[in-house]
Amino acid sequence: MAQTFLIIMEDVNGEVILFRDTFILRQRYAEGGHNVALTVPMFEHVPPH
Repeated sequence: MAQTFLIIMEDVNGEVILFRDTFILRQRYAEGGHNVALTVPMFEHVPPH
């Protein structure tokens, strides 16, 4: 048995989907923790804070 999850990453305003994918969690791996790491390239210059 398995459970499917949809992973969606949006921009800060929630207007643009930057990434989407499905994650299928199989029952035999359900007890452990799971991490997802995403890297999004920045195409516009960001001023220093």
